[in-house]
Amino acid sequence: MSLGQSLGQKIASNTLISVVGRIASGALGLIAVALISRYLGREGFGEYSIILIFLYIVLAVSDLGLYSILSREISKIENNENKIISSIFGLRILSALLFFVVSFVVLYFLPYSKDIKIGILVASPGFLFLSANQLLMGVFQKHFKTIWPMIGDIIMRGAQLVFVFLFINFKMSLLFFALAISFGALFGFFANMIFARKLVKFSFIFDFNLSKEILKKSWPLAVSSVLTLVYFKMDTFLLSLMKPATDVGIYSAAYKVFEGLLFFPAAFAGLMLPLMSSVANSKQEQFKIFFKRALDFLVIATLPIMVGGFVLSQKIVFLIGGAEFLIASLPLKILMVALFFVFLGNLFGNAVIALDKQKKMVYVYGVGVFISVVFNLIFIPQYSYLATSVVTLVTEIAVNSIMFFIILKEIKYWPLDGRFLKASAASLIMGVLMYFNLDQNIFILVFLGVIVYSVTLFFLKGISKEEIKFIILKQPVSATPLPSVGGNL
Repeated sequence: MSLGQSLGQKIASNTLISVVGRIASGALGLIAVALISRYLGREGFGEYSIILIFLYIVLAVSDLGLYSILSREISKIENNENKIISSIFGLRILSALLFFVVSFVVLYFLPYSKDIKIGILVASPGFLFLSANQLLMGVFQKHFKTIWPMIGDIIMRGAQLVFVFLFINFKMSLLFFALAISFGALFGFFANMIFARKLVKFSFIFDFNLSKEILKKSWPLAVSSVLTLVYFKMDTFLLSLMKPATDVGIYSAAYKVFEGLLFFPAAFAGLMLPLMSSVANSKQEQFKIFFKRALDFLVIATLPIMVGGFVLSQKIVFLIGGAEFLIASLPLKILMVALFFVFLGNLFGNAVIALDKQKKMVYVYGVGVFISVVFNLIFIPQYSYLATSVVTLVTEIAVNSIMFFIILKEIKYWPLDGRFLKASAASLIMGVLMYFNLDQNIFILVFLGVIVYSVTLFFLKGISKEEIKFIILKQPVSATPLPSVGGNL
């Protein structure tokens, strides 16, 4: 079997593991969200969501682009993996502590209730552990051991769910649900540390010279991360400042579903980053093949999720929050369309990093920030959570279109072909079937949707027998398993 096939099978199997693991941990997370939202109601769930969004902002800012740099640098054969991981880990802990301290000062001046501010302080240790977990993903992805962080994530979500259930049973307040976040993250962190140290015997060091070199490479990604955060998370933050907690609760119910699906493309693109980085400069033809395979895979996987989520939006929000949250179905429909562009954007962003063009991402995300902040400030006062949903969609279309054209300019190659149209047709047929059977149970509709989409896609020749064997059975494919591409530009 060729090296390309072996790597391809590792990516396929690890992505499958990530998907299965994410479904399990996502189910645990959604159960916890359903319990919390039903227990706290719209306003209480809105306050809970404000706690999360504030800490997510701090977490993203403190990243400094270190996760992407770690993934890229440890994939290079000439680098000392142990030293790089130890140095980046030490730098990450230092930066996280610094940014969290600064954030507490900022928190004092924000117009939030006392319960929200205390809740942020209580939940902040959990986000420090999440910060460390995120960095460890780079180690697992490099060694194609994604089953281990999946186990860690399930442990984290399971522990959080246990505490949520206990706190509801004892009629506890909002602050205890913030505490459940910290408890769950602590369990997940210890599990991931045990797993990661089986692969690399790293420690926590602060090497000033190496840290300076790392920051020189990571600063464009750090700026990009902050800008990404502004347009990706700032909508909820602005909503929390301009509208009551009830509106935040409605939007967050829809956003939790949207957010729960984002791990899949992030995991897949993260697995592709070391592979694309290894061939980006020396073997551009191989890079084109890897990029096209990844894009095909994401298109085939994303379109049915987008269509299915759009059609089933009302059933989904009822499942999560009950009748009180049915109003969240409209923002969820809009976010499900945005999901398609977010999925592809994960691949595009990692491809740009692999091509060592991350400085251009600063300008790309700058466009996203402008669109998000300006449009949200204009439209939130009148349209509330509907404005944040539409602005998210518009921003994702703009940002990911620009990134796609940056990649095309670098590789001079058009990767899209008839497979996109075939996947679109299969998704549309699936969606129509679901729409005319909405009286059925949501789980029955999802099961039938998967069957209809898969069979239709196969008969439309959107996926071949060889590729199915390659992904599922790990049997080698022929030398030319993919249809011809659009050609060089």
